[in-house]
Order: sequence, then C-alpha cells, then structure tokens
Amino acid sequence: MLLAILILGVMVGLYFTGLFGLATAKSDNSIVDVGWGIGFVLVAWWSYLLFADGLIQQALVTALVSLWGLRLAGHIYERNRGKEEDWRYKRWRDEWGKWFLVRSFFQIYMLQGLLLITVSLPVILINTADVAINPWLLTAGVAVWVIGFGFEVLADYHLRDHITHGRDGLLTDGVWSLTRHPNYFGEATLWWGVGLMALASAHALVNPVWWWLLGPITITILVRYVSGVPILEKKYSDNEQFKEYAKETPIFVPWPKAAIKKGDE
Repeated sequence: MLLAILILGVMVGLYFTGLFGLATAKSDNSIVDVGWGIGFVLVAWWSYLLFADGLIQQALVTALVSLWGLRLAGHIYERNRGKEEDWRYKRWRDEWGKWFLVRSFFQIYMLQGLLLITVSLPVILINTADVAINPWLLTAGVAVWVIGFGFEVLADYHLRDHITHGRDGLLTDGVWSLTRHPNYFGEATLWWGVGLMALASAHALVNPVWWWLLGPITITILVRYVSGVPILEKKYSDNEQFKEYAKETPIFVPWPKAAIKKGDE
C-alpha cells in the first residue's frame, strides 16, 4: 500500500500542477474547486486500474467515489460558470501580492493534493487489499454513504432552487432546517461510509488496520473546522436573520428538534 500511495501521490502532484498552470493562464484559481472532485475520481480509478483485483468492494467504492466526485465537480462548475474568481482567492490575490503565484502553488494546489491523497486513503486501502470482505461492514458503509450523499445532493438542490427562484433571505427549510451546513455534513458522512467500507477489508489486514480512519477524520476536520463551516459562519456573522437561524438550528450535525420547532411556529 505504501508504494501505491507514493505512486498515486506523484500522479496527484502532477494533476494539481496542471490545474495550477491552467488557473494561472486564466487568472482564476476557482478552477481548483472543480478539480477537487475530479481528483478523487482520478485517484479512485488510478488505484483500481493499477492495483485492484476486480473484487466487488473495489468496483463498488470506485463507482461510488466517481458518482460523488463527478456530481460535485459538475455542481461547482455550473455554480461558477460565467462568474468572477471566488472571493476567497481574490482576497488572497490581494493579500499575497508578489508572492501570490508561489503561495498559490504550495498553499492551494500542493496542499489540496496532499489532503486529497489523505482523504482517499480508505479508497486506496480497498483497491490494494486482496482480502475477504466483511459483508456487514460493507453494507453498513454503503448505507452511511447513501445517507451522506443524500444530504449533500438535497442541500445543493434546495440551495439552487432557492437562488434560481430569487427567494429573499436565507434558506432555512428542507435539510437546511436540520443543520446550518447540510452539504458539509453530507460530505463528511459519506466519507465515513467509505471508511467503513475500507474497514470491511482492513479487518483482515495485520497492518495498518487504522489507516481507514485517516480519510474520514481528515475531511471532517477540514469541512467542520478549517475551510468549510468556519468561513461561512464568519461571512454571515453580522447577518441578523442568520443569528436567529443559528439559535434554533445546529451548526453541523442534524437535530430533528430544530425542524419540529420550526413546524410548530
């Protein structure tokens, strides 16, 4: 598995270097957001084609990651099409000044490549492990993945519908009534599903069984405490409607009582 990680790491590095070159030519680092989802699809297929033995769990995880990654990339592409560079990258472009290209290469592209490989560890483990599968853990993993994927898809659908129809104010219904960040919760959850699928293979391995944890832990910390939730919470911190919304809606993990309370009002 270590050799597989090294080989895939080099391939991911080359992929993000290519994205950096394209983004530099277009003066738009938002390209990396589309490339993020596609990168997971590439790692899944590279690891499958290079190291897998055609086992059911290997084909299944490759298909699920492909479905998630392509949908995410397509969603972000449609959201960004025809728009200016994302406000985060524009801010960094101003703040980093003459060091913008160097810092972009390492702090945006190479860092995302490293995170992508880390999050993908359970996929790599599955596709490099020629072992008997635990059917119960595999089933549990798929079920958790479906829940997470469903949350993410519904969150994006409700938000797109809200914007398309020009509705005023914040989106606070649907899955957005259960958590303030259902898309990020869904993303973290589906990767815990992939992690359980990896555990279904890892249980038979002497070493390293715990590697299946690194992927879901990394993506959960990333979206909950680093690049996802905190940025949006700060962005809307002065919005009075958001403050009221935050009082009754959990920040990350869904809680049905929030929806019940809204339904009784």
